[in-house]
Amino acid sequence: MISHTHWDREWYQCFEEFRLRLVDLIDHLLEIYDKHPNYVFYLDAQTICLEDYLEIRPHRRGRLRELIASGNLLVGPWYVQNDFHLTSGESTVRNLLIGSAIASEFGRCEMVGYAPDQFGLISQLPQILKRFGVQNAVFGRGFNFYQQGEDGAPVRESRPAEFEWISPDGSGVFSIHLSKWYNNAQRFSEDPERALRYLQHVDKELEPFCTTPFRLLMNGVDHLEAQGNLLPILSRLQQDMEGAAEISQSTLQAYIDRVSGYLSDRAVPAVHGELRYGIDLDLLQGTLSSRRYLKALNSRCQTLLELELEPLYAALAVSTGGAQSYPADMMLYLWKELIKNHPHDSICGCSVDRVHQDNENRFLRVIDGGEDLKQRGIQGLLDRISRDGMAADHYLLAVVNPLPHTRSEVVTAQVRLPLDEKVSGFRLTAPNGESVPYHVVESKKHNRMTLSPFNLPGQLAVEELTIRFYAAEVPASGYAVYRLEPDSNAPAACQAEIGTGCRIENEFLRLSVQPTGRVDLEDLQSGKVIESVLSFEDTTDLGDSYCCIPGDAFDLSGAEPVVTLEEENDLCQSLRLDYSLMLPESLDRKRGIRTGSVENRVSLLLTLRRGSPVLDLNAEIENASSDHRLRMLVHSGVNADSSLCAQPFDVVVRPRYPEQEWLNTDKCQPVSDWVSVKDSEAQISVLTDGVYDYEYLRDERHSLAFTCVRATGRITNDLFGEDGNGVEQAPEWAAPENQCLRSTPFHIGIRVGQASSAELFREKQCWVSSLLYGFDSADHHKFLNGRPCVQSADLSEMFFRDLPAEQVCLPLQSSSVELRGDGVFSAFKQAEDRRGLILRLFNPSDEPVSVDLGNVTGWREVMLDETPQEAWQSAEIPPVLTPKQILSLELKFG
Repeated sequence: MISHTHWDREWYQCFEEFRLRLVDLIDHLLEIYDKHPNYVFYLDAQTICLEDYLEIRPHRRGRLRELIASGNLLVGPWYVQNDFHLTSGESTVRNLLIGSAIASEFGRCEMVGYAPDQFGLISQLPQILKRFGVQNAVFGRGFNFYQQGEDGAPVRESRPAEFEWISPDGSGVFSIHLSKWYNNAQRFSEDPERALRYLQHVDKELEPFCTTPFRLLMNGVDHLEAQGNLLPILSRLQQDMEGAAEISQSTLQAYIDRVSGYLSDRAVPAVHGELRYGIDLDLLQGTLSSRRYLKALNSRCQTLLELELEPLYAALAVSTGGAQSYPADMMLYLWKELIKNHPHDSICGCSVDRVHQDNENRFLRVIDGGEDLKQRGIQGLLDRISRDGMAADHYLLAVVNPLPHTRSEVVTAQVRLPLDEKVSGFRLTAPNGESVPYHVVESKKHNRMTLSPFNLPGQLAVEELTIRFYAAEVPASGYAVYRLEPDSNAPAACQAEIGTGCRIENEFLRLSVQPTGRVDLEDLQSGKVIESVLSFEDTTDLGDSYCCIPGDAFDLSGAEPVVTLEEENDLCQSLRLDYSLMLPESLDRKRGIRTGSVENRVSLLLTLRRGSPVLDLNAEIENASSDHRLRMLVHSGVNADSSLCAQPFDVVVRPRYPEQEWLNTDKCQPVSDWVSVKDSEAQISVLTDGVYDYEYLRDERHSLAFTCVRATGRITNDLFGEDGNGVEQAPEWAAPENQCLRSTPFHIGIRVGQASSAELFREKQCWVSSLLYGFDSADHHKFLNGRPCVQSADLSEMFFRDLPAEQVCLPLQSSSVELRGDGVFSAFKQAEDRRGLILRLFNPSDEPVSVDLGNVTGWREVMLDETPQEAWQSAEIPPVLTPKQILSLELKFG
């Protein structure tokens, strides 16, 4: 018997309302411990519950520590119960790092991979768990199997609940499916006869799924408090069974040990890969597209932390010899705030409006703090660049590459030139002394605030220029500082051939818009032309936030955009397509028809940049219709039986034609970074940013469909729907803002041509996270002036904190670590013990790959929890990643 609660921090009530219930739960639990010191309670494997409770009851910390250390109150290894498909693999790793650290601080961390209510499980979860020292998994969803009954309805099969779950790399964990949910013994009556009958009923329900004589009874469910009278009831049940069976309150680990021990000399079924088996109500995959604006913000936050902030500061720590400190405390804070948005009821967009207002604010606060921290890091680099040979009216433009491979890309940067310097032109010079051509995209003259920790805010009149230039060979995990020198004779424009009319191109692709609005894409490498590569599709959605139930399609094939040529030069060419889509305004659910007509605006910017094989599609969707799903179709022209789909730390092959076609109404599948289809002649890939669902359609043009907006007005329509007397649905399950009557971003990229999985991951990272930049004057003080606190002319003074001269010595170009080979980058960060640096890679292929580590003197393998696994190796010995392996390395420099 496992006494537990499943704790959704926010769902059909907001966080603060649920927190009051959490305080009640733990307060009453402490009273139970006073009466029954041997009581054992499982706090849903989460440690955030401890933080939430102790913010209200800080004086109870000692009592909780005693109960956790003694094994009476079980917590960890998670910080939150996160959704796995809508969050990155790295986010799941950090969730475990934070959760296990907090649990250990309280005296004990439970080592059970408990995931009771996630809407399907990713393929690499066994490897993630095992590399944290967790040897098992207990879960609730993704493992229900059905056959079609005579009436066409699905009939559930009985499959063994115990099996070995194996990741693509071969890592296996002993797993138990909660085949009758995590409330199969939700609460027992004090009446002995009723309690015994209930126990017999539970045993009968579980028996078809169990391969051992043991039964896992889950005494609790969402938000339920502990059953305080349970131990006397179990004692009486034991007496009444007269030795026919034994029953006791226990732990998940104890049950796993009993069951696995019993099966140790027996054949145990093996199950491979992701667990996404079941009907719509099992998988709830409509949550992949509910409130897509939240998914877009989450993607931006993950990109900011994983691909920009952490590797930036790790590289700075190496380049500056530790003089630029790693902001570990602030980084931990940002990660925790982000992960607070990762529980399935939060990131999945299936809660009341108040919850998702909090989510949006939390995401924006992560972005606010992260962007400022990023600029501080780049400014710290600029402060340390040697100014030798520079005049006071010279400027520095640092191009920073946080990723561990050399990059050549178009950079868009803002430079600020004081108006009193009367700069009429300037020369941009690369670190090697070569002059670099650039374009001025925009020019403004205005006052800019100057901020300093020692002077009051001031202002400086500047000309602010937005420039574009091509930064070639920016070092891996490093930087290149360009110099900007006033020169009235310097040319300010590149000499280049440019497109005309409704056509844009670069060295890889040519895109043209026909007078009818048709968008054609040509691969200049192969000469292949995809006619009408883009279109929109709109359908009624009869579902709710959990499940998409598509109805009749609304034909949008004739939609003609207004086309504007936004930019055309040899660095960047852009077309804007503005669509006015007249769609039904709302759904009359009682009659099952859509009514009214309203304009929905879509503004789509198509961009090709020098050096990039990716066509960038960046749209804003102004949704004005309710109860519908608007999708963009990318017409691949590739007729294949399956698609390759990126998932956290993996690539999954998904069949285009499911064996059980009748099983699911919603045919969408989860995607994390990209999806690709190919045949013997062609390959087309779509990179995704905040878009987490796709469908490989069976139409003549072999389209890949991606949801732009999915609009419904309720959390659920089935739990508390209209009853037989016509009583209206419960208002507590209403979520009007789930109609998304707002602007929603939509961002994908199209890549035509052959590419390996590793190449697609690298291109996705570069596409979603451009090279960073920072701008400063050769005069350290120019942008730090302000207003003096004393206004008298003879006493006015500015104050500054200058670095020691010996620290202002960095060269104009440097690299910290360079990754060569087909290992895919995942993280470059400070170690959790704050004593070293960790580089994490993974191998998405089915073949082993070796990687060379440039600028590194040594490495050793560590677990995901950063426990050392091997002795230090020389950097001359390249690490080898086995197929599908996630590899974490601690690095030595110098």
